[in-house]
Amino acid sequence: KAVFQFGCRCRKAVQHGAAFLRPAERSCMMKKLLLCGITALCMTSTACGIGGGESGKVQVDLRQPFVVDAKVTVDQTQAEASLSRYGDQAWDVTFSQPDSLSGVQLAFLDGQVTASYKGLSFSVPQSAMPVKSMLTIFIDLVGELDGKTELDCVKEGDVCVVEGSVEQGSYTLTLDQKGIPLKFEMPNQKLVMELSNFRQTDALDGTESASEPAVTDTTEPEQTSGTETAAQ
Repeated sequence: KAVFQFGCRCRKAVQHGAAFLRPAERSCMMKKLLLCGITALCMTSTACGIGGGESGKVQVDLRQPFVVDAKVTVDQTQAEASLSRYGDQAWDVTFSQPDSLSGVQLAFLDGQVTASYKGLSFSVPQSAMPVKSMLTIFIDLVGELDGKTELDCVKEGDVCVVEGSVEQGSYTLTLDQKGIPLKFEMPNQKLVMELSNFRQTDALDGTESASEPAVTDTTEPEQTSGTETAAQ
């Protein structure tokens, strides 16, 4: 608004004085007027940018195994779960809410997803499919970021906001000043993931940890029994 008023005042001044100027002088005045307007516009834009956040970088370290609690909202679907990352493409997700999914565990391993409940394996429940799809996006993103040590961001108060895009759409990842993820959002997917209680773990072999329940419960007892019978 200020730039517009400034331009109007300058324009009126030119109109009143232009009649007394030669064509060359009039052209010079118009150039100066244009330069002043551009300068004022740049100053206004810069001031607005500073108010919205300061560009910078945030240090991150997502290479180590970690556990984080997540509250996931996908449109009208809500769920709460503990996310355990053992290594690249090796995750366990254990639901605590809603009641229909409480205790259900999803194991993400090398692009495959299996479900289990108290050691019994089964197909991924239909009620978990929307959340499972969004978790896959988040897991893939962490896999892309785990080789980075810093990210470009906009600093807003005590948090750092990282914006980017993946195949499924644009995302916003909010981290604290230490690089710990706090929130993951994808507006076009109606996804909001609120993350809390982030802690690193000492897990060394993500592959074994992610797949151990299905192998131990269903295969090994039968093989052991068959071996002993043959020996007798």
